[in-house]
Amino acid sequence: MQKIYTKVKSKFSDRIEVLSQSKNVEFIIVDKDERNFEDTDALIIFHEDHNLDASGEEIRDIFEKKLRPIHKIDINGTKQVILTHYGLWVERNKVQSPLIIGTDQLVDNPKIEALLAEMP
Repeated sequence: MQKIYTKVKSKFSDRIEVLSQSKNVEFIIVDKDERNFEDTDALIIFHEDHNLDASGEEIRDIFEKKLRPIHKIDINGTKQVILTHYGLWVERNKVQSPLIIGTDQLVDNPKIEALLAEMP
């Protein structure tokens, strides 16, 4: 990956920024009024047990209409399965500049740290 985008400054985006720094990947916060996400090539949605907030559903709909790849990561799933599927998805779709979204509640889940630490 060359760049990682997030939607707004939040506890979740702060955690993604730390991830991008550890991988030496440029980190960009998309302007909150930006609705087209033109500089992104894929969407990665972090969630717990398939719960998405209204903002997440809206962004997912935008990416679906643009026919851009979307990958959902349930942080309560099996870590090795998540990492394997994620790695294959990134490789198959040649993802370079994804938008990563998730809610601040995810940061409090004890599984998020170990998962992010091992993500390629």
